[in-house]
Amino acid sequence: MIVPGMTPAEAANDARKDMVPLYNKVKPVFKSQERRHRTSRNRTDAFESLLQWRSPRGNNWIAVISTTKKETTIAAHVWYRGNDDRLRAIRVDLLRTAVDVYYSAHMLERYCERFDPSRDPIQRLNDFLFANHSVGMQYTKDLGEGKYEVLFGMLHGTCTGIADTQARLTTLTTFLDHGLLGADQQALSELTDIQRYFNYLSKGQRAHVMRGIEAELVKEEARNGAPVKDKDKVLAVMMQLAGLSPASSPAR
Repeated sequence: MIVPGMTPAEAANDARKDMVPLYNKVKPVFKSQERRHRTSRNRTDAFESLLQWRSPRGNNWIAVISTTKKETTIAAHVWYRGNDDRLRAIRVDLLRTAVDVYYSAHMLERYCERFDPSRDPIQRLNDFLFANHSVGMQYTKDLGEGKYEVLFGMLHGTCTGIADTQARLTTLTTFLDHGLLGADQQALSELTDIQRYFNYLSKGQRAHVMRGIEAELVKEEARNGAPVKDKDKVLAVMMQLAGLSPASSPAR
């Protein structure tokens, strides 16, 4: 069970012990949503639901289950209070194939100042995680020793934080409205929006989108009678965002 004095890494490791009972809890939702998706008239629709659950070990979970043509996924979050009694949450990488994401108390409080400040804190946390479960991340500065400043894109805004690649943990320190971003940050935020869009597409759909982008660039060159500036660079970045080429170094 997660206790207030744990570090984010310790809390995430404890939460992973709930993986089997959590899977058993969400499995009926998986099957129901996949059945709805198969029988829906518009197969491009995304079916999403939120599950609140307290594990037998005493951990509080908020799981967002999303079904698209691509697959059914789960964004599994555990929330708890620290020694200061403030809420924080972790998006837990259950299989340890990516990274854990720690939503700090300050970051959540900044978000709540902007959205529904009068609501019950737990309900507001549910709303936040449900609305912002599709995410994208861009590295902005190499801090050395495997750590990077990051811009973390969501539906309602952007967070800044630190990614520790050795610990496989990204800590989000504050929340920013889109209107508070500088020009460079706005450009990176737009890249995370594209990344979140590709999250909902199958590999075939992403390849189809990329073929359309390449075709438009060819048409642009034909209209202008000259090569499109940085065409190869644009295509390389889009391929990475679409997950159709190997990821570049975090220090990009």
